[in-house]
Amino acid sequence: MAKYLTLSSENQAQTVCPIFNAKTKVASCMLLRERVWAGTKIEKRQGCQVAMRCGMCPATAIVDRIGKVNGQLASDDYGSLEPKVVRIHAPILERIKSVIPLKSVLDQYQLTPEERQMLQTTRGRIEEQLKTAPGRDGKSTAYIAPQKIDYALYGSTPVSKRKLDIDREEADFEVAVPRTVVRTQPKSAKDNTINRAAMTGDMSVAINAAA
Repeated sequence: MAKYLTLSSENQAQTVCPIFNAKTKVASCMLLRERVWAGTKIEKRQGCQVAMRCGMCPATAIVDRIGKVNGQLASDDYGSLEPKVVRIHAPILERIKSVIPLKSVLDQYQLTPEERQMLQTTRGRIEEQLKTAPGRDGKSTAYIAPQKIDYALYGSTPVSKRKLDIDREEADFEVAVPRTVVRTQPKSAKDNTINRAAMTGDMSVAINAAA
């Protein structure tokens, strides 16, 4: 069976999420998707969970595309063993461009006003990415074959087979904007970094500060 680096926990690629206009790890998004689909309750990244449940998340669209290739191997476009930023392809962006989040789903999560607003105003950011997205205007993109990954070498397994250990991985799931929580310890320097980033609107820093 082909091993898609896009779906692997060893994937070092990052991408710019058009939903929250933030740079994020592809592997973290794939792991979050696995948890959401498994019905695991997750306190962090609730805005991302809304996007996934409403069909707005690029990560879920990417997995769907890999799973529906009519018996042929899908291109491994979003995987890298070296840190790099990959662009989301036009077919994925087109698929999620017109999706509107359901109020019933929005109301099930503890969203900040900033998260709710961004979830309701995604189209402009998606259209901006489409201007330079690979595969735009029907132009084909280079086929990237799935890589044969020796997981024993890394001491790891594909995301889909990993134990859903929330405590071990929770650092990958910092919320985009801090919520009001009860603390028993003084705020750390990292907490202050996240707060300042959220106040200034730098969603990338806020999401990845704890990674």
